[in-house]
Amino acid sequence: MLNDSLVPAMAETGQLIHAITDRTSLPSKVADRLRTRFTPETDPLPPHLTAMIAADVQHTFLAAGNIVDATNYAAFVHHKLGDTAESAVLSAMVERFHGRFVGAHVALDPVLDGSLPALHPITAVWAWLEATTLAAERDTDTAFTALRNALTVGESQKLLRPFTYSQRYVRTVLDRNFGRFGTLDGFAAVVRAAVKPGIDTSVVRLSPREMDLLRELPSFRTAESIAADKFISVNTVKTHLRGIYRKLGVTNRRDAIAAAQKLGMI
Repeated sequence: MLNDSLVPAMAETGQLIHAITDRTSLPSKVADRLRTRFTPETDPLPPHLTAMIAADVQHTFLAAGNIVDATNYAAFVHHKLGDTAESAVLSAMVERFHGRFVGAHVALDPVLDGSLPALHPITAVWAWLEATTLAAERDTDTAFTALRNALTVGESQKLLRPFTYSQRYVRTVLDRNFGRFGTLDGFAAVVRAAVKPGIDTSVVRLSPREMDLLRELPSFRTAESIAADKFISVNTVKTHLRGIYRKLGVTNRRDAIAAAQKLGMI
């Protein structure tokens, strides 16, 4: 029998999950809808429901390129849940987004070795998928083991949702090792069907310099800062950025990051 006080919170959770998983809208639009939902004044959810959707929300903010919102949300979850696996996974996601892979591992390792408690079993899937992504291009054996662990938890708990957010890196590890997961091969096939393959980026033809600048976008550094590091003029940076936006069919940095991530370009 459900506690009556939880019914509104669960209804709110359903609405939030629908907003998060709405793939017909740009991530930036969904993130804008989520931003006001997670403050101490407006948060409607009890801790275990926050734990259930925390990584979904964080992924949405990062897919939109909203690193400030993602950082603030990680702090909010840590304040609400304390030193838990959920808080650590959100921090690891922010660190990876910044390209700080050592920091991501430091945040993630206590989750993977069981030192930090998780309030919801879905968090373990997210943690192992983060580990898969971190290792995908650097250590193929570690990536395989991490993905196998994600599949193990996912199958045992009937948790598919985290896998559906994965794109290029996890799909690459899946494809590379398909048929090697033993008794998990059936669930791996279900996951593989749910995870989109990387889109052919040849449909968006960026020059080498444009690709170089595209990788800088998630840092949200100014054009002046990027120009100084690249030893080029600010006008040159701005010209290339306009070309990137035009080719991706967007008009601003946040949407360019979201579009490039959908394409597996960054």
